Amino acid sequence: MEFELNAQYYLDVVLRQWKVVLVVFIVATLAALAVSFIQEPTYEATVSMMEQTYDYVDVPRLSPVDRTVVKLYPMLARTEAVESRVVEAIGPSLSAAEKTPGTLMSMVTIREDKDNSALFRIRVQASDPGKAKLIANTWAEQYTEEVSTLQLSWSSELETVQQNLESAEAALTEFRQETGLGLVEEPGGDQAHAILGARGVLLAKQTDLLAEHQQAQDNLRLILESAQLARDTGGSVDDLPLQLLNNPVISERGRLSAELVKDQETLDDAIQLLQSEESAISGTVDQLHAEVGQLQQELAQDQLELERVTRERDLAESAYKALSDQMQESSIFLANTQILSTAARARPLGPDPKLNVIFGAALGLAGGVVAAFAMQYVQDVRKKR
Repeated sequence: MEFELNAQYYLDVVLRQWKVVLVVFIVATLAALAVSFIQEPTYEATVSMMEQTYDYVDVPRLSPVDRTVVKLYPMLARTEAVESRVVEAIGPSLSAAEKTPGTLMSMVTIREDKDNSALFRIRVQASDPGKAKLIANTWAEQYTEEVSTLQLSWSSELETVQQNLESAEAALTEFRQETGLGLVEEPGGDQAHAILGARGVLLAKQTDLLAEHQQAQDNLRLILESAQLARDTGGSVDDLPLQLLNNPVISERGRLSAELVKDQETLDDAIQLLQSEESAISGTVDQLHAEVGQLQQELAQDQLELERVTRERDLAESAYKALSDQMQESSIFLANTQILSTAARARPLGPDPKLNVIFGAALGLAGGVVAAFAMQYVQDVRKKR
């Protein structure tokens, strides 16, 4: 019973203040209708794209992680480069404001298909349906062109650094084959020892030969000193350390022996014989000194050249790896980008005059009822006063 009385009261208030309700209703409806005509219409054109990525074909330098292919469109489909291409392509159809960098990009959105990650859509919103369709189709075309240009640019650059790397490796291999120089890692890769090659082997051999001749020279000089001392002090050949003549170099020469020295009639004859042998060996020592010095100099130059070609190979390899990593990070990999469907028409997004009028009328009716109760409240307060 109480509810019925309250409902009747509310109805009575609305009926008594019907003019207020009607005025608010009409004003709101007319306002919504005016806004619908004043508001600029919006149209949306959509182009469907498909991007099929595949592995980058390369020599096996990159690890499997490096060859992971990342999609291009999140980065490239909506960029200043594509926008510039679009402005250049359809410049006469655009206004001065639309040619401003960033204006067209604000009209473009990229939406990935929820069911198929290989599909995505380029959507363009504009106040003119023809312009929305033109921008959407041109944007898709210029996007594919931008991808192709980047692929060619990066592929060409990668090919160049790869050729540099191959040339550097070939130069290093050829140099190692010619000289035999290089580094050999021990099992486990913890240490490495140098391989000196043919010149290094010859240097080691000549160095040992020089040491043997110097030892023979030193032995002869000791015997000579002893012989001169014996001559000055009245000694004999038996006082000489002739066992020093058992030197491999002196023995191989075969021109001097302990028996031959003892067979000499005087110490002067023995000294002359010893001096002749020492002079011959001294000449060989000087020759070996020159050969060893020359070999050391040539080997040092070879080692410097090895360091140079190795450094060039390492730099070329670093450049190749850096560019490959940069391509990975930038997601610039070969992909088959296709336009599945162009924007045949642009669908209207708003405003909808009918919907706006209905919405405005509903708000006006609700506002009118609220205004009616507010007016009734004011009148009741005045009556009580």
